[in-house]
Amino acid sequence: MLPKILFSSWKSFWLTIRIALVFVVLSPSVEAVTQNYRLILTENPGTSITIGWELIAGCPDTQRIYFDTIDHGQDTAAYQFQVSVTASYFHQGMENYFSTLNNLKPDTYYYFVIAEDEGISNRYWFQTLSKKKNSWKTYWTSPDLHQKPDEWRELNAWVAKNEFNFLLMDGLSGFHTKTDWREWLENWQSSISASGRMTPLLIIGSFSSDIQYLFNLPEKPLYTYQLSSQSALVVLPEKGKLKRRHLKKFSPEAVVIGYSLVTLDKIPEAVDINLTSSSTHYNELPNQFGFPDDEMMVELHWKNGQFSVQSGIGKKIWEVFSN
Repeated sequence: MLPKILFSSWKSFWLTIRIALVFVVLSPSVEAVTQNYRLILTENPGTSITIGWELIAGCPDTQRIYFDTIDHGQDTAAYQFQVSVTASYFHQGMENYFSTLNNLKPDTYYYFVIAEDEGISNRYWFQTLSKKKNSWKTYWTSPDLHQKPDEWRELNAWVAKNEFNFLLMDGLSGFHTKTDWREWLENWQSSISASGRMTPLLIIGSFSSDIQYLFNLPEKPLYTYQLSSQSALVVLPEKGKLKRRHLKKFSPEAVVIGYSLVTLDKIPEAVDINLTSSSTHYNELPNQFGFPDDEMMVELHWKNGQFSVQSGIGKKIWEVFSN
C-alpha cells in the first residue's frame, strides 16, 4: 500500500512540474521589449497625452498601452482601458511608436504599462493638468543645455526628484546624428522618478524632421495649449507676436502667454514672452526678461494670476501680475 501511495504522489508531482513548464513557455516574459520612453504634452493637457517609445524586440502589431486611474502594476488584464498604436516612424535607427490617450480626467493620476506579446514595460504614471487649480510649474531649458550631456543628466535627475507639470523644451534642432539622439533619449530616462512618475515634454523651437518623427509632431509648429481655465500658452514662430486670432479659442478671463521661438544654440540674452491680461481686451503686459548669466534653465510659475520666472537656485528674475 505504501509504495502505491508514493507512486501516486510522485506522479502528481511530475504532472505539476510539466504544467508549470508549459505555462512558463506559453506566458509572455515580463521583461520589457521597449525603451526610450517619452511623454508628450498635447494641446489639451487636461484631457489627453501622447506616449512615445522605441520597440527593440517582438511584434509591433501586438503592442498596447494598458492604463487606469488605479495602479495594477504589470497585470495588464486588470487595467480598465487600453489603446493601440496611433503613429509609427522608423527614424535614426529606432522603431518609434506613439499612442495618444484621449478623454482623460483633469488633475488625475494615470498608471500605465506598454505591453507586447514578448514583454511588458515597467509600470509608469503621470498626472493630467488641472483646469480648476489654475496653477502650474515648468522648466524652460536653454538650447545650449542639450549640447552638454553632463548638465542634461543633472537636470534630468533634478526633474525625477521634483514635480513639474511639464518641461518646456527648446533647442533640440541642434541634434543631427543617431548617436546624438540616442544619447539624449537615454539620458532623458533618468528623469523618471523611482516611483515611475513621468514628466510630459512640451517641445518647442525649430522643428527638424528628427523632432517630427521622434516626438510625433507636425512640420510647422504653431500650438495653443489650454494649461488651465485662466491661463493658456501660445507657441509662436520666431519673433512672432500674439494676435487676436490666437486668442479666439480661449475663455475671456484667460491670461494668454505667447512664447516666441528661440533658434539660437547658446544661452540667449533675453527671452520674449508676451502676455495679455484678457483674451477679450487684449491688454499686453511686459513681455521680456533677461536670462541670467551662466544659467541654462529657469523655472516658470503661474499661480493666482501671477506669472514669475526664477533661476535654478530660486532667485526671482521676473514677475508680472495679470490683475
